[in-house]
Amino acid sequence: MLRHAATDVRATTRVMANGLRASLLWNGTWKHVVVYPDNRAIHSAPLLLTQAELPGAVAATVNEADASPRDNANGTRFLPPMKKYPIPREEALSILEFIARALAHGEGPSGHSVDSFRVCSKQCEMDVLGILERGNVPVSALRKLASAVLQMNYEPQRLAIVGVMYGIASRRGDEDARYSWATMVMEGLLSTHSKQLDVLQAEAATAAYSQLARKGHARAQFGMGRLVLAKVLSKTGADAADKQVQMAVDLWQRAGRNGYAEAWYELGQLYHGGQFVPQDKLRALTCFEHGARGGSAQASHALGTIYLTRARTQADRAEMANAANSSALAARYFLQAAQKGHAASAYNMGLLYMRTSMSEKEHKARQGVLPDNRSAREWFAAAASRLFLPAMMNYGAILMEGRGRDDTDTPASDLEEARLVYTRAVKLCQKIEQQQQERSSSATLRGVSAAVKPDHDTSATARHMMETARAALKILDKQLLSSPTGTPSSSSAAASSLEASPQRGGSSHWLSSNCTIM
Repeated sequence: MLRHAATDVRATTRVMANGLRASLLWNGTWKHVVVYPDNRAIHSAPLLLTQAELPGAVAATVNEADASPRDNANGTRFLPPMKKYPIPREEALSILEFIARALAHGEGPSGHSVDSFRVCSKQCEMDVLGILERGNVPVSALRKLASAVLQMNYEPQRLAIVGVMYGIASRRGDEDARYSWATMVMEGLLSTHSKQLDVLQAEAATAAYSQLARKGHARAQFGMGRLVLAKVLSKTGADAADKQVQMAVDLWQRAGRNGYAEAWYELGQLYHGGQFVPQDKLRALTCFEHGARGGSAQASHALGTIYLTRARTQADRAEMANAANSSALAARYFLQAAQKGHAASAYNMGLLYMRTSMSEKEHKARQGVLPDNRSAREWFAAAASRLFLPAMMNYGAILMEGRGRDDTDTPASDLEEARLVYTRAVKLCQKIEQQQQERSSSATLRGVSAAVKPDHDTSATARHMMETARAALKILDKQLLSSPTGTPSSSSAAASSLEASPQRGGSSHWLSSNCTIM
C-alpha cells in the first residue's frame, strides 16, 4: 500500500500557517478563505515568499548565550539539511554564526530615514560579504540560502537571520532578495522591537515594492496590488475606493502578464467573490484559466471546484452528457493541482474516486472518473502526508474499513497505519487549539479589535476532528488487542467487521464526502 512519510512538528507548523490566519486583512496583507468539507471557514494566507512561517511570528533576537565563539553550534542550529547547499556548507555555517552573533549584540536594524535604513551593522555586512568573496560565491547564493533556511528550518529566531541575509543581498543589487525582504516585513515577520524602527522598516519595504514594481518585477507588482487593496477599507469616499481597487486590478494584471501566475488566481478570486469589484464569474473563470496555464495549483483547484459544482447541477437536472463533460474537466484540474502538491486537490481526488452507492455510469458522469477505492486510498494518503486534516480523517477511515487494499496490505498493517494517522491528527488538532488560545490571549492583551480575533470556527472544527479521531483510536486499540500477538489476524472478527462495513462515506469516522471549495 502507499505509505506516507513520517511527519513532525515542523510540517505541522507549515500546515498551521496554511490554515490558521484569522482576519480578512492583516498586517496590510489580503487573506483568502478555504472552506473545509463541513463548510466552516478556515482562513489561509499564502505568502508571496513562502508558506512555511509561523502565523503572526515575530522575529526574535538570538540570546547571547546561543552565540558560541566558533564551535559551529549556532550555525548548525539554523542550517537546514540539504543534499546540496547554494553556498558551501562551512561558509554557510560561518555566515549564520556571524549574523546570529551580530544580532545577539544588538547589531540589528538601524537608521533614521528610508535611505539610511540598514538591516544589520556595517561590520556584520562586511563579514558576510567577505566570506562570499573568499569563496567566490555570488550574492544570489546568499538569497537562496536565506530562502532555504526560511522554508526548511523552524526556529523562530531564524526569521531575523533570514531578514538580514535578504537585506545584505538586496543592498548588493539582488532584486529578488529585496522583494523577499519586503514581503517578510509586510507579513509582520521582522519586528525590530522599536515602534519607530518598525515604521521606518515598513516604509522601506513599501518603497522597495514600489521601485521593483516600476521595473516590471512581477511579484512586487502583485505585492503592491495587495497593499493597495489593504488601503481600500480605510477609504471613506466611494470614488477613492474605486480608484484604489482599479489600481490593484491593474497591478495584478501586469503581474500576471509578467509571469506571476498567482496574480491571475487572486484576480479570479476578486471577480468570483465580487466584494471590491462587480461580480463577474465569466471573467473569474478566464483569470483562473490564465493562472492554471501559468502553473498556479490554486488556480487549477479553483477551476476544478467550478466545474465540479457545474457538473453536479447538470446531473441533478438530468443533463448527463453535459455533466460528464464538466466533471471530466473538474477531475483534470484537480489532478493538475494535486500533482503540484496541492493537498486539498489531492483530497478531492480521493473523494472523486471513492466508490459510492451510485452506478458506475452515474459515478463517472457526476465525478469525472470511474470509482476506484485503491486510487481513493492513495490520494487520501498523499493529502494526509501533507497534514491536511480532512484527508487524515478519511484516510484513517478507509484504512479501518479495509477499502482499496491490495496484495501487499493486511488488516493488521491497515489498522496500525490508521492508528498512526489518527494519533497525528489528534496532535495536530491540539496544536491548532493551542495556537488559537495563544492568539486569543495575545489579542486580549493588545486590545485587538474583533476583526483580528481568533476564528472560533477553526477551534470548533479542530475540536470535532479531535473527538472523532480519539473515538477511532479507542476502537483501534481494541482491534489491535483482539489477537494474542497484539495485532489482528485476517480472521479477526473485529477486523472482518471493518472490512465488511457497508458504509460509503457514512461511517462515524469519515469526515465528509464533499469536496473542498475555493
